[in-house]
Amino acid sequence: METFVAIVSVIVPSVITLIGCMINNNVTRTKEQHQIEMQIAAVNAKIEMQIAAVNANYDKSTALIRANIEELSDKVNKHNNVIERTYKCEDRLNIVEHDIRDIRKDIDDGK
Repeated sequence: METFVAIVSVIVPSVITLIGCMINNNVTRTKEQHQIEMQIAAVNAKIEMQIAAVNANYDKSTALIRANIEELSDKVNKHNNVIERTYKCEDRLNIVEHDIRDIRKDIDDGK
């Protein structure tokens, strides 16, 4: 019986120590996991901020490009209008030149 008491007196404190170590490990692991989760959350927040900044810059760039395209379209339309008016002026000039030739011919012919 003394042997049993001696064994139990050695095993019980060892088991209690082992349980204490397991609890401590679990608490330490939980703290480490919490720290890792917090770091992941911080990284995610930074990534989301960067994405928002990129989107804002994209929106600004897109608006600027659209404004430039609209301005260029207006310039092209004005240019095309000038070209059309130039063609009309050339046609009118041809008619006037033809009329002048006809008038000179009539004058030369004595009419």
